[in-house]
Amino acid sequence: MGQVNTFEQQVPCYSSGTKELRKGENHLFVTTDGLVECPGKPYSNPQDLAEAFADVPHSDSIQTLLKTIQGNGVRDSTTMVSWKVNVSTAGTYASNQ
Repeated sequence: MGQVNTFEQQVPCYSSGTKELRKGENHLFVTTDGLVECPGKPYSNPQDLAEAFADVPHSDSIQTLLKTIQGNGVRDSTTMVSWKVNVSTAGTYASNQ
């Protein structure tokens, strides 16, 4: 344990920082690689993932994602954390915007 530090690889597996959410609805979605590496790659394109949430109740979208990857014979376990938050105040913008 601790002999390989994945945070110091050429392409780190983790990024950190703070991102200010914008006014309105913000959708935060975190998943493991099981979702994007599923056979058939139904969600390898971020647009396909976004479309799965369009005009559908949030919980139904998550169920659809899980059923799709299960139907495609996902080989890896998949964890998803997804939530939406409404921000009522405007965020900070750069002075040139």
